Amino acid sequence: MVFNSIDFLIFFLVFYPIFLLWPSKTKWAWLLISSWFFYFTFKPEYLLILIGLTAVDFFCGKGIVISDGRPKTFFLIFSLAANIGTLVVFKYLGLFGQLWEAASGNNPFAALLFTVPIGISFHTFQGMAYVIDLYRGKIIPERNFGIFALFIGIFPQLMAGPIERAQHLIPQLTRRFSLAAIPFREALLLILAGYIKKLVIADSLGVVVDPIYQNPQNFNGLTLIVATVFFGFQLYCDFSGYIDIARGLGKLLGIDFVSNFKKPYFSANITEFWRRWHISLSEWVRDYLYISLGGNRFGKLRQYLNLVITMAIMGLWHGSSFQFALWGFYHGLLLVFHKIFSTVKIKIPTVVGIILTFISVNLGWVFFRSQNAGQAWLILKTIFGPSLAYPLQYQLGMVFGAILIVTLVILEALDLKWRLKDKIISVHSLAFGAICAILFYFLVLFGAHQPIQFIYFQF
Repeated sequence: MVFNSIDFLIFFLVFYPIFLLWPSKTKWAWLLISSWFFYFTFKPEYLLILIGLTAVDFFCGKGIVISDGRPKTFFLIFSLAANIGTLVVFKYLGLFGQLWEAASGNNPFAALLFTVPIGISFHTFQGMAYVIDLYRGKIIPERNFGIFALFIGIFPQLMAGPIERAQHLIPQLTRRFSLAAIPFREALLLILAGYIKKLVIADSLGVVVDPIYQNPQNFNGLTLIVATVFFGFQLYCDFSGYIDIARGLGKLLGIDFVSNFKKPYFSANITEFWRRWHISLSEWVRDYLYISLGGNRFGKLRQYLNLVITMAIMGLWHGSSFQFALWGFYHGLLLVFHKIFSTVKIKIPTVVGIILTFISVNLGWVFFRSQNAGQAWLILKTIFGPSLAYPLQYQLGMVFGAILIVTLVILEALDLKWRLKDKIISVHSLAFGAICAILFYFLVLFGAHQPIQFIYFQF
């Protein structure tokens, strides 16, 4: 049951009226029941894993608070081991098997490969952040298991984030619900924008990208460049579209999920890009990985090493394949290069910085989208090879995709300059209704009619 399915529409039409009528003090209970049912519809065993890890983090959190010294550390280690161990079993046995097979000729884990539970990387990171913050004394524990379970498994952001922190989300789950305080206009606009990003832009770009990346050896350098740029916008619209829908649904529940994207393709350098792209994950690895490794406290060389290690691990977070590690390693090198370059007093015009950052990020998408490291290397060799001078191998949908990308860039530029979204929200009711009707018509006219899974569900 994904957001872009009839099943979800039926689910929400049943869930939301009951939610509005449910007593305010226990709305969290109905929301938890519905969230667990939502997750149950994918696979029942996924729910068992979710509940099991939730219980481990809840009780380990309690153990940390009531303990001092070694027992406190034991509860932290136990929780981290449970979460990381679950990730290893379901996501990384395949990678370990490849390494073992390369060294010994056989794969002892071949019979133990499992389907990766949807959203596991998100809810495990959310649970680990809670336990680590308790250990560091930054938050107080949640005493109600139901509230904590809702914090880990609330359905709008369970599948693909954003990764929430306890100090931000839990207080919202316990405060009194007020229908009058619901920003219905903002919620509706976010949901419509999210569906347009996903169903119209991302899925249309995917029609061009997928066949080219499935057989890259059949295409020249210019065509692969176009496909890579298209994929960059496909991934952005697919993921940020999910986040917009999740945030819109959250607002209907009286919950404000953190923003996960701030128009990243307008970034003037790679450091700024990672402050605008997948913000909740960037902040998570900064606070719990980069700083734990020493951050910038032990000199420049150690800082650069920490950046590369952090980004390589972030790459592996996305998947258990070498190309994801290479993608993260590449971004780590870009961040190191920017740190070094920023010490040189040479001012680059903002437009030039945006173009260079865009090119650098898109080269990295080759690793992200490729099926393996070998294919990524083939694509890069082709892009930088003599076939770059050949004419574009036209694909049906390229013109429509280019129009969608240009329109998106113009609208985001207008929003940056004049806060377009806020202006739409504040217009007269008739005008707002007309805008929403036009957006809905556009969605129905050009949106994909067959549900295509969100890209980040695989992570």
